[in-house]
Amino acid sequence: MTTPSPSFADTYPPELRERIELLAGDQATPRERRTLAILEDAEVMRTARGYIARLLGEGELWHGEDRLTRLDAFFTFIDEASRTIETQPPGSHLRYNTTEPLVFSTPGELQKDLATASANALKLTAIVERTAPAVSEQFSIGDAYQLINLLDAFYEATATATANHVENRRLDKAAGRNGAPGLPGSKAGENAMRNWLLSRIGMLATHHLRDRAVELVTEVTRALMNHTEPAEGGTARGIIPNTRLVPAEGEWALSEDWRDKIKQ
Repeated sequence: MTTPSPSFADTYPPELRERIELLAGDQATPRERRTLAILEDAEVMRTARGYIARLLGEGELWHGEDRLTRLDAFFTFIDEASRTIETQPPGSHLRYNTTEPLVFSTPGELQKDLATASANALKLTAIVERTAPAVSEQFSIGDAYQLINLLDAFYEATATATANHVENRRLDKAAGRNGAPGLPGSKAGENAMRNWLLSRIGMLATHHLRDRAVELVTEVTRALMNHTEPAEGGTARGIIPNTRLVPAEGEWALSEDWRDKIKQ
């Protein structure tokens, strides 16, 4: 038997529904439409319904904050999660719009591409210098000078990035790490984008919700990517940062009234 889709009204408290409904206007930006699509996703609503109930009733993580503050934290988490798809992290291929898939190079592929780009920028600079006078009626000499300056800057940037990348890989291998900083790992396959988004959205959950919220993060990531299936639970828990603080015990533990003392 198919589980019925959750009700929008039953999932989100009135204060949240008012904010969500504002995202449905004709003047909504692409990011606002993505935020709305996440909030209206059936599986996100199933997960959010229980999570919001815990959020409003949580005493350990939300000490003293009122209802509106907690609901604002939930909305802000979803809203900022919708922005993650707009970024272009190191190692990803250039995208001109957010409808294109986010593709990563492996560290080895990126090293080869950086070296090739550096060499080709140098070659293209020389070609532009030799051919610019011949095309001056269609492409001004002034524009040619600007292009040469840009190619010179690109050459220097890629040459520096190549050297840094090679050194990072050397240090990673020496330390027994698998992958270079800023990259999804040495095997950037079809799940690289999903895994990167899980990590980023997981950090947003830690910041805004003060919790890993693994199931919620997993469903938000799935909805953002328009996937039909979320990441497997064990995989998600291995990727989503675990930075939740655990109360100290023994002589390092604070007294029960420590919060009140801090306020004084």
